[in-house]
Amino acid sequence: MRGWWNGRHPLPVAALKKPDQKRKAELADFDAVGGGSQVQRAAHARRITLEEEFLQETVQQAKEYVMETDAFIDRLSRLDVDACGELTNTFSDEFRTGRDIRDLIPVLRHEDPEVVIAGAWIASEVVDQRRGREIYGDLIALLGHSDPGVRFEAVAAVAQLLEPGEDEIVRSLVNCVVDDDMRVTLRAFRYLYLLPDSVFRGSRDANIRLLTESAQRDGIREAINSDSVSVRRLAMAAAMRNYGDDGAFIQELIHSFDDSIAEWLGTMPRAKRPV
Repeated sequence: MRGWWNGRHPLPVAALKKPDQKRKAELADFDAVGGGSQVQRAAHARRITLEEEFLQETVQQAKEYVMETDAFIDRLSRLDVDACGELTNTFSDEFRTGRDIRDLIPVLRHEDPEVVIAGAWIASEVVDQRRGREIYGDLIALLGHSDPGVRFEAVAAVAQLLEPGEDEIVRSLVNCVVDDDMRVTLRAFRYLYLLPDSVFRGSRDANIRLLTESAQRDGIREAINSDSVSVRRLAMAAAMRNYGDDGAFIQELIHSFDDSIAEWLGTMPRAKRPV
């Protein structure tokens, strides 16, 4: 197996060898009793200086080491759950401190769903409106992945990169509110509630515009009776975004939602505007 870290030294900083303490003690003894020739004293001092310089250089190198993407994938596939979490956190820290986000692409495209889940989670932790467009296409594709764990993490990453006018991507996100896995459904539902109005305001799709603060109750009522499950759930998100404090209105709509969604209403964030 390839080394976990690239660079010139395979050990963490804590494992690096410090200068020989015995030689330091000998030099101190020489100073105390005036023993040892000038040549011996100079040789000891020079050796210690070189070792200290080597240690400083090696510590600096260790700080600059980067975990290779293929080594991360290899190790991830061999570790237990707890170790995988620790490894993934370590890898994610590199992206938090400026590593090229494109280094995640092999992880996001891997055949092992567990590897992809780790990559999508890292992406959800580090992308924002200023960083992450290089992997946006890969993340969008993961919304349709066969593994629900991948879809779950991809929802969060994609939602953080959405920009106004991206109707097709919003629809992909909306499709997740009818996912076979309820965890994915609820996460998509939550992000549709929390995303800013600007993402939906210029949409050409009237149903997507229901998510904006200009949505009227009558429009939401009409959508809630649609034959499409996704449109009904979109209307639910719209109702909670804009009229979540209007208990009578929410109660009026509640009969249109399956029990799993209705039970979850109590965990929704507060409405974004007063009635």
